[in-house]
Amino acid sequence: MTAFTIFDITGSKLRETGTSWRINAASNDISNCEILVDAPGAGHHIYLEKVSIIFTDILVSVGSGESESAVEDKILGPLIYEQHFDFSCDPIQLPDNKAFTADASEAGLVCIVAKGFTI
Repeated sequence: MTAFTIFDITGSKLRETGTSWRINAASNDISNCEILVDAPGAGHHIYLEKVSIIFTDILVSVGSGESESAVEDKILGPLIYEQHFDFSCDPIQLPDNKAFTADASEAGLVCIVAKGFTI
């Protein structure tokens, strides 16, 4: 069960291939690695276009998969003691059938807004 509260999602499209999605998630403790977008299934990939992170005085990482309560393949992080971080780019492809995940060094408020699509 995820510690994130997902405030705004684009319905079931998070796992539907060929569709775009947006999430707005918040948590007081993601120190054990939490899933933001579920793995899309074998042969499919999540692509990230934009990630915004607001957090307190902790270390935060985002990426794909989960291994021993940490992000398995980090895309960003650990981000160190920032209060607000924005990342926009050409789409970044996560590995085949891997969830979009986030973790932190300890408990603390984290808000993540992300935009992407699944193919």
